[in-house]
Amino acid sequence: MRQIELSRHAEDMLREREIPEEWLWRAIDSPDHIEIGADGNTHYIKSLTEQGGRFFTCDC
Repeated sequence: MRQIELSRHAEDMLREREIPEEWLWRAIDSPDHIEIGADGNTHYIKSLTEQGGRFFTCDC
């Protein structure tokens, strides 16, 4: 079970940027790469085949 709950701000940003929530969960559940930023946030990075292999990054 996921231990992550989306904030209203996160939901608003997904909607505003027209990003399917499913992309976010794919990046978190099976990232291609994980980086820890200087701010301490975890960055989940996932290549999306439906976007021509472009990368989607989720910062948590």
